[in-house]
Amino acid sequence: MKKSVSTVYGVLLVIGFILMALSFAFTGKKNTSFAEDSRRIELQPDRVVEVSEDVREYYFDSNQMQSEFSELTFFSVHQCVEVYADGEQIYSLKKSSTVFGRTPGTGWNTIQLQEGVKSFSVRIEAVYPAVRDHVTRFYQENDGQMVYQTMRGSVPEIMVSTVDGAIGIMLLIYYAIARRKVKMGPGILYFGIFTLMMGMWSMNEAELVAYMVKSRTAASYTGYMMIMLMIAPFAAFLQEFSEVEEKYISNIICICSFANAIVCTVLHMTGICEFKNTVFCTHFLMACDLLYLLYVIWQRYRVRGMDRRVCVCIWGLVILLLSYAVDMSAYYIGWRRTDVIGRFGFLLFICLLAREATAVSMEKIDEGRKAEIYRELAEHDMPTGLRNRNAYDEWVSENARDRETAIVTFDLNDLKYCNDTFGHAAGDKYIQDAAKLMGIDTNKVIELTFVISGVLACIAGTMVAMYYRSIETTMGSLIGTKIFAAAILGGVGILPGAMVGGILLGIVETMVSAYISTGYRDAISFTILIVVLLFMPNGMFGKKAINKV
Repeated sequence: MKKSVSTVYGVLLVIGFILMALSFAFTGKKNTSFAEDSRRIELQPDRVVEVSEDVREYYFDSNQMQSEFSELTFFSVHQCVEVYADGEQIYSLKKSSTVFGRTPGTGWNTIQLQEGVKSFSVRIEAVYPAVRDHVTRFYQENDGQMVYQTMRGSVPEIMVSTVDGAIGIMLLIYYAIARRKVKMGPGILYFGIFTLMMGMWSMNEAELVAYMVKSRTAASYTGYMMIMLMIAPFAAFLQEFSEVEEKYISNIICICSFANAIVCTVLHMTGICEFKNTVFCTHFLMACDLLYLLYVIWQRYRVRGMDRRVCVCIWGLVILLLSYAVDMSAYYIGWRRTDVIGRFGFLLFICLLAREATAVSMEKIDEGRKAEIYRELAEHDMPTGLRNRNAYDEWVSENARDRETAIVTFDLNDLKYCNDTFGHAAGDKYIQDAAKLMGIDTNKVIELTFVISGVLACIAGTMVAMYYRSIETTMGSLIGTKIFAAAILGGVGILPGAMVGGILLGIVETMVSAYISTGYRDAISFTILIVVLLFMPNGMFGKKAINKV
């Protein structure tokens, strides 16, 4: 099991590196001119007018427009958009008036161009001061070409996000299964939640998803919520994973994380201050998570020395610091495509810590399993599987003061004679047979029998209903009566007898229907049942019951 988990995470890491290489291969032309692409060209505005700090207008004439291209596309980042053709407005992307905020979101804008247009203009208004300097590139292309280009550039992000989400789901499923076998902390649960949120946030940031989602504002809101809420489970996981006794620092980070999410959401929905303007608080708490990781590394090193978990945390810290620095640079400075490298760094970090966390839990499962085996050996008799003298003494010590408890002891007759005459193997068989008389839980057997019978009856009823194509409340009464008759005919409680009884009853009914009349079929069957009950009460294969006192 441990080797299988290591193999799975190793495969995921290899996939991550392959995706990183593919990302540069797929997006290598992203920053070059599209003039060489016959299906997409980049348009340069004839003039740009800065109406204000937040508003810019781009003017184009028909000289550089190609008739074979039917769409105008460009990417907007928290910007309101208005497009005019020959002075008439043909497209608009306005501020939102919902509780999700006033930003129209981030994504591609696609405008269908009509034939005969002499000139058009694009008016772009920045919703936030941080996006005033965003460079907008305009393209003219064929139908569907923008989707192709977007898919081409979003493949790495989508695949990495999918892997993150898959790992998160695997960790949650693993925790649900493992906690039934051994008592374990919620560390893997916390990390699974963190990884799943990381995958959802990363997927939400992909350009293709931004293009496909209809509500840009809701998508932007979801992304901010994921990045705010993932801070708390990560801090809780670090505390569980490092086994640091002090919980007050992780508790403070978790409280601050939830408080930040609540306060920022209230400010956002009331229109006082939106997520874009308060995101620096979230980034600060993420930096606190990194400092807390450094702290738990130091604390565990003081107690345990340079063990395997400390080494994993050090490598994880280095990877996480680099990924965090790259991602923050992409956000605040605007370095293009660096966010892709940051996503791969997060994937590497997740695989590294997830492998170690599952390996640690498996070690605990093995330890718990060994302890349970040793306990079973200490408290149970090997030949019979019943509890031995040690278990008896422990039970007596715990229940000696219970006046309602009675102890019954008995001995097997002629056990010494059996050992001396037939050998110790026969004596052990004698003891095992006696133990079986005491070790059977009749209630559980009855419950299991009823469950199996109910399932089989359900299947049989479904097949009968499909055959007759109708359902009635009394449709199975006659069949049930005949099943009861077949069981009595063969012998109650004897499976081969019930099978033989059913076959005989079916043969008799068929012969009566063929040679006498179908009207006498049921009468003859139940007559045979009465005769069997009169002369053979236990059925054909039943044995006379012996009551032992």
